[in-house]
Amino acid sequence: MKSSVKIKVARLFHEYQGHANYYLFDHMRMLNKDQFEQICIYLNRGSDLPNPLEDEGVRCYYISDGKSSNRFNVKVLFELIKILRTEKVKILHCNRHKSTIYC
Repeated sequence: MKSSVKIKVARLFHEYQGHANYYLFDHMRMLNKDQFEQICIYLNRGSDLPNPLEDEGVRCYYISDGKSSNRFNVKVLFELIKILRTEKVKILHCNRHKSTIYC
């Protein structure tokens, strides 16, 4: 008998820039939706344009609406931890340098 509990996968990005990343879409679609649930977390919202991932039913979080900074921000870290705990994330996939530093 299969378990009905899905494994939660979070994809962490430095910044939402207002356009679709079709490579990411393809990669996300490859995961079995019966086994995995995916969310996206952006450290910064760099654009007010709609996120096509949300149109696909993916829950997206934007930690900061301010300008992107190269400095490490403890408030961002604590907000990230809060999201990961609330969502009960089991797998965290980081994209690029800055998101990896926060992980």
